[in-house]
Amino acid sequence: MNQARSSSKKPFAVASIFWNNKNMRNQNTNLKNYFLSLKSKYSAKKSRAKFSKFSERARQYNDNGKFQFARFCEFASFKHSGHTGDVIYSLPTMKALAAKTALYLNAGAKSTMPPGFNHPYGDDQLPEKVIEMLRPLLLSQDYINKVEKFTHDKAVDFDLDIFRDTPQNLRAGSISQWYFPVFGISCDLSVPWITLEKTRMAEEYIIISRSSRYNNESLDYSFLSRYPKLGFVGIESEYNQIKRSIAKIEYFRVENFLELALIINSSGLFIGNQSFPYSIAESMKVPRLLEQCLYAPNVIPMGGYSHPIVFQKQFEFVVNSFMN
Repeated sequence: MNQARSSSKKPFAVASIFWNNKNMRNQNTNLKNYFLSLKSKYSAKKSRAKFSKFSERARQYNDNGKFQFARFCEFASFKHSGHTGDVIYSLPTMKALAAKTALYLNAGAKSTMPPGFNHPYGDDQLPEKVIEMLRPLLLSQDYINKVEKFTHDKAVDFDLDIFRDTPQNLRAGSISQWYFPVFGISCDLSVPWITLEKTRMAEEYIIISRSSRYNNESLDYSFLSRYPKLGFVGIESEYNQIKRSIAKIEYFRVENFLELALIINSSGLFIGNQSFPYSIAESMKVPRLLEQCLYAPNVIPMGGYSHPIVFQKQFEFVVNSFMN
């Protein structure tokens, strides 16, 4: 019985028992290497088993999951349940599927944010008030004919929410590309998919947006105080937080997200983290810097003047190079 129990122990656990014996460590370096190799092989086996689960999930989704493959058409209707940034990143897929579109936004879908992430919208991914703020921006684009609240008796051609059921790693990659595998499309994400006329609303300003989520906490924004025209877009609590680092920064209030986009489009430089205002900057390809989240880098700058910012020295160098 004792022998049976001993043989069931994991190889690296047995190795640890021996390795914790100081005399044995000193006597035989080769033995050390042997035990470490056992641990390494066992860990590698566990890793392979873990990674193989992703492939198995892909096989299962391939057999049983939802796909909506289609060729380009003149008109199609779409449904999306948010968040707002996900809506913006879905627009290239809409453009790739139809020349003219109608978008039905599903109010009140429950948030899929992980525990501890305090989103301004609370538990709702897309409150009705936010839909009304989003509507003017979406309708300003010539390929979007209609933006309405989704009702469950409404039939649509494409459900943009189905990417959430796939086995894709939604903590990495490009949010815009999450849609491609289930709709069978691809498109050039380096070109703008939101276009607006230039205004002078924030001319020569560095416009900043930094939410309380998806932060790279190694970055310090206080060096930006040396630049004369700084503005902030976002919710008021986020503005109060950034003021602790940058005392002389103006707050740009907006009535809707078209106003927000016009401010970002008119700025000299936009700096933001992985939140809704950055999705607008990315969609218009304005000069922009992205504070990249290290544990969930699922926003990738593409096209135009853009940098994913990871390190403080890089941050200061890139801003200084652009401003001078």
